[in-house]
Amino acid sequence: MKDQPDLKLLFIINPGSGNNKADLATLIRDYFQSLPHRIELYELSDPAASQKIKEKIEEFKPHRVVAVGGDGTVRLTAKYLLQTNIPLGILPAGSANGLAKELGIPEDFDKALDILVNGVIREIHVIKINDEICIHLSDIGFNAFVIKKFEGSGGRGMWGYIKASWKVLWDKPQMQIEMQIDNKYIKRQAAMIVVANARRYGSGALINPDGKLK
Repeated sequence: MKDQPDLKLLFIINPGSGNNKADLATLIRDYFQSLPHRIELYELSDPAASQKIKEKIEEFKPHRVVAVGGDGTVRLTAKYLLQTNIPLGILPAGSANGLAKELGIPEDFDKALDILVNGVIREIHVIKINDEICIHLSDIGFNAFVIKKFEGSGGRGMWGYIKASWKVLWDKPQMQIEMQIDNKYIKRQAAMIVVANARRYGSGALINPDGKLK
């Protein structure tokens, strides 16, 4: 893109995301080696290290902050950008990459980096549930049980998610739920409740055909 201003980009890298064995930091450095933009890389070593994201943003004062990982890394990074004018970029490196797919961000790293540098900034909705933000999809019930099984098994990738799904389906979990929507009171049994800001899960399963991020 012509007349592209020099950018300062802060990359928040989750090296444990997905089943990607690539050296993400090296791929990013190689891409920017011949470009005038200034980059800073910060790797999340453990959950407690996430608190340093805010410090990194305040120190580096980036034009854009980029989440390098899956949907969990994106949500974690996004919460530190609320109430700021700093855009969030995504380099998909997780198991499912649901939000990146919803936004049309390719999983090819160089193509995703091209969009990050030259793409158009868009505003999207953010939902807050009990002080936790949701950009893509939030749910309780079946899928939450699957994620818990998935994370507890130490597995990675789509195959690990499929195996966890079969284990939960075998247990046939049900919930007794009570909801009030406007003035209507609802009480019923359900396997899952989804708050859908988007249309699909990263697996491709369609949950909300009319969903729009903006």
